[in-house]
Amino acid sequence: MPYAQGHYANIVTFTRWVLVVTLGLLVVALIGTIALTVDEIISREATVSSLTLKAIAALVVIMLAGWAVVACGMVRVMVANESAVSLAASRLERLETLATDQAETSRKLCDLASMSEKAKSLLYREKEIETFRETINHELMRQDFAAAEAMIEEIDKNIGYAEEAQRLRDLVAKSREATIEERLEAAIKRIEKLIASYDWARALRETKRLTTLFSDDQRVARLPQTIHAARNKRKRDLLQGYGDAARKNDVERSIELLKELDTYLTPQEGAALADSARGVFKARLSNLGVQFAIHAADEQWEKAVAAGEQIIREFPNSRMANEVREKMAALRARASGE
Repeated sequence: MPYAQGHYANIVTFTRWVLVVTLGLLVVALIGTIALTVDEIISREATVSSLTLKAIAALVVIMLAGWAVVACGMVRVMVANESAVSLAASRLERLETLATDQAETSRKLCDLASMSEKAKSLLYREKEIETFRETINHELMRQDFAAAEAMIEEIDKNIGYAEEAQRLRDLVAKSREATIEERLEAAIKRIEKLIASYDWARALRETKRLTTLFSDDQRVARLPQTIHAARNKRKRDLLQGYGDAARKNDVERSIELLKELDTYLTPQEGAALADSARGVFKARLSNLGVQFAIHAADEQWEKAVAAGEQIIREFPNSRMANEVREKMAALRARASGE
């Protein structure tokens, strides 16, 4: 696309109309000049000076027409460049978000490496089951019951989720008896539940799969807009809730909302909240420091250790965390002795 317009299509349309009107007026002026010249020549009233002036006027009109075309082309090029810059900025934002997610994932993997296999299984059991449900529901929408049943056998025999496998078998049995319309309504209701639980990624995945099967259905076609609108509403609600909590100095609630907001905000929006967030986290660190000091002064060693671990976990690079680290060995020893 040599002229990507994006959100600037209205500018290009307006410029095009201005060009058309301008060229129309210049053509009329050129025709009028030529007509006057011809009339003077026919009536033999033309002089060298008048013909020269009319020739210059015609040349000026032609040059103005050329500059109008050039100006329109320049506007289109600038709009295309601006659109490309906006697209690049959007991609960079997504890359930044991806890098942050990868860093968080790496941290979680490090924590996961120290866990036992049983703990890992319990931790990811629900995610595995939900993934299987999502895939099996897709196979049922395609009416590929054999593939769905084969996957259920895999769940039952190799993974050991017998109870979940039986629920999925019941689902397959009901789906065999259901009409295509009933299956579609069930799929749309599943997506609506995902929207209600703010699981935007899974809702979009299921919508994409549903669109490949029912691209002509208006209810399916509206789902992406529904998800987008619901996500924006959730973002607005979180921002409003954070504003209310910050005004009330409700530090715990503010941090809870900031953590959820982190997945919604663009870098620019995050920068706008940076000062407020720093104040909230500073208050949070101060509160934890007070708790730590009180527990240590009251010789409640286990509570002091818990508060210290929380400070180190939530604010690992702070000066307070460094001071707490120096005292943790003695506190743990006293807690063990107690």
